[in-house]
Amino acid sequence: MDCPNNHGKMELKRLPKEVTFRGRLVKYRPEHFVCRSCGLVADDWKLAASNQKALADSYRREVGGDAQDGGMRRRRKDGLWRLEFSL
Repeated sequence: MDCPNNHGKMELKRLPKEVTFRGRLVKYRPEHFVCRSCGLVADDWKLAASNQKALADSYRREVGGDAQDGGMRRRRKDGLWRLEFSL
């Protein structure tokens, strides 16, 4: 990917990040294109999709195991059938 500020090619870097996701602090390492000159950070649609998956996977690890199955059990017990953990 080229820098929109005409600085040439941007390099792909994995940057550590902490975000609050569904009420929990989640640490993960998304990939971004970063310009060496101006420090601009950008993604294309493929990187955005892989970064969303990385966040979802980190969240599942944070809540312990497979959050999707655990969420399904809680929803069934409460009489609700919504799939809120489907990311």
